Amino acid sequence: MLDPVLHSFLRCPHHPDSELLLDEQGTSIELRCRECGRLYPVREGIPNMLDPRSAEAGHLEKEAQQWDTQASGYDVRREDPQYMAGASAVARALAAKPGEWILDSGCGTGLTLGAFFKPGMRVIALDLSVQSLLQLRHANPDPGIMLVQGDISQLPFKNGAFQRVLCANAIQHLPQAEIRERCIRELARVAAP
Repeated sequence: MLDPVLHSFLRCPHHPDSELLLDEQGTSIELRCRECGRLYPVREGIPNMLDPRSAEAGHLEKEAQQWDTQASGYDVRREDPQYMAGASAVARALAAKPGEWILDSGCGTGLTLGAFFKPGMRVIALDLSVQSLLQLRHANPDPGIMLVQGDISQLPFKNGAFQRVLCANAIQHLPQAEIRERCIRELARVAAP
């Protein structure tokens, strides 16, 4: 099942101005781009918005597998005082309020999200790693948190969708300056003016 509110935010990363069609056949759910016909599967309520035909697909798949293998023990390894102080600083700077739509891009297992999230907030948490997203769901099953598998440098959301946008401890993992710059442009594109 796909949350209808989440569906309203999602777009093909190549066509952010066009809504996605929902195709349900038995237990299979896919989103289809009206413009290019690309299909995006939904598993366990998590849309996979990665494009297997992109030039970076091989790199993204390897990167996702690496983070998938680390997901179950990631929080324990990262709960050092310096990392958690950074998460607290991000939470204060974000100044998120209940009722706002917030994008946590590159959310991982949700350590930073845990520092700012309060009931009544509406967060779309995006990460490359499905296992990290499942870990986040297990740690914080609040229905105000919706999960999306995607690429932080090619965001699958409509323009101006979020009142608050953050990307903490993720951009430095991108392999090239050009991709990091594209990520910044994408974060700005999905932020409300």
